[in-house]
Amino acid sequence: AALIYGSYFFRFSVDYRVQHGDSIPVEVDSAVLRDFREYVDEKGFVPPNPLLNAIDSLEQQLAEINSESMRKKISDMKHIAASFAKHQWDESEQFIAQRLSESFARQSGGIEEVYRSFRLRHDPQILTAIGLLENHQRYSRLLHGE
Repeated sequence: AALIYGSYFFRFSVDYRVQHGDSIPVEVDSAVLRDFREYVDEKGFVPPNPLLNAIDSLEQQLAEINSESMRKKISDMKHIAASFAKHQWDESEQFIAQRLSESFARQSGGIEEVYRSFRLRHDPQILTAIGLLENHQRYSRLLHGE
């Protein structure tokens, strides 16, 4: 969500089109994902990490104790939280690729292109409707209330 609210998809697709002209990809591959990751890193994007925020809060609360053993444990927890952020990015790659595809489609042909090249192929409701239309028996039963 932070990537959407920060307009990173839109800004990246505009910059990508400036650099590559009209040869923008229909499908987002690992190279484009890597370029996007570098782009957001260059722009200073830091993904939200609630686990790290909680550890920072705990660290502030425990600052009074000033225990060396606690500092080591806090440091270890921060390391784990940082690896969680990488895992979170990896888990989001499909979502990121879909948003980039949509943004590229919008750049190349507006909202019509978004529906033609992206939504018609990926939207679960549209895919379900197409599946129903292709299954003539099931479609007929639904029309007749069976």
